[in-house]
Amino acid sequence: MKKTMVLFVLFFLIYSCVLALPPGYKYMYSISDGLDKLTVSSVMQKQARFIRWEKGKLFYKDVFSPGSSWNKYMDFDPDNFGIRMKQDGAVRLVYPNMASVICYNPDKKIAALLIHLNNANSVISVCDTAAGRQIYTDLVETPPHVPGRHMEFMAIDHIDLVPVLSDDASTVAYGVYNYLYKNSVYILDIASGKISKIKNGAIPFLWKERVYYLDMVNPMGKKILMSANLDGSDQKKFTALDFEPSLFMMQEGVLYAVSGTKAYALRIGTDKKFVEIADASDLFSGFEVPSLARIFPVEHDSKEFMIFVIKNTKNGREEFGFYSKQL
Repeated sequence: MKKTMVLFVLFFLIYSCVLALPPGYKYMYSISDGLDKLTVSSVMQKQARFIRWEKGKLFYKDVFSPGSSWNKYMDFDPDNFGIRMKQDGAVRLVYPNMASVICYNPDKKIAALLIHLNNANSVISVCDTAAGRQIYTDLVETPPHVPGRHMEFMAIDHIDLVPVLSDDASTVAYGVYNYLYKNSVYILDIASGKISKIKNGAIPFLWKERVYYLDMVNPMGKKILMSANLDGSDQKKFTALDFEPSLFMMQEGVLYAVSGTKAYALRIGTDKKFVEIADASDLFSGFEVPSLARIFPVEHDSKEFMIFVIKNTKNGREEFGFYSKQL
């Protein structure tokens, strides 16, 4: 009788938590083990998979399968893989200790990712997995001393930020932050190796023959989303933002933006303004010390979902809860 009662209470508590979710949200699962691997993983949106690099290999894990393990996706240790570091007039290749933000086109066999000297210093790498070689990476060097500055937080003269790969895998756009604390957007034409630069831009994404980016001319003012041709010409205002974005994500012509705990969407070509589609703080009820770890869109069973990962700390132990909302 006691065992039956315990099972009933557990079922009631779980069922009550599900009922307490805001409309449209679905609880998926929670994990407390292997968080180190999850936190450095990227997302393959169309395949609904996490993907990460470790010791010359890519591993994947299904987003919608709570019990799935990390499986080998492919060998990934291309020729000349590493950071081109200029020191004392010579250039040496430094093998990365970490890779992140992996964008991979399995049809074109092109990958764009960040490789790291350490957690804070990242450099773009573009690899041709069919040929098994790194075909592009930025050249970096130790930053020059800036008069009046007592400490440098950057070990290199610039760090590269979140790359995006075009659908046809012909173009990579990424943010660049230099030792003078200036932002730029770089657009790489992979075939030619030519780089086009846009000053005072950040958080780029690509759609068709345009690059979109956040205007950083007045970083403390109202946020403006700009667009330009892939060679950096024809720069013009796209829309004004009523929020402070931390991330943009493109999915089939729909631009998603994250700001704090909120997610917004705008369909390029038809919409003029972002619309709030979800607020992850709605999921915080019942947690001890909750925070939003990640938001990202994925495709699953021919449907589009936004995934919310809520981090909770309880008795000094971290746990990630996964929730989905169909778009």
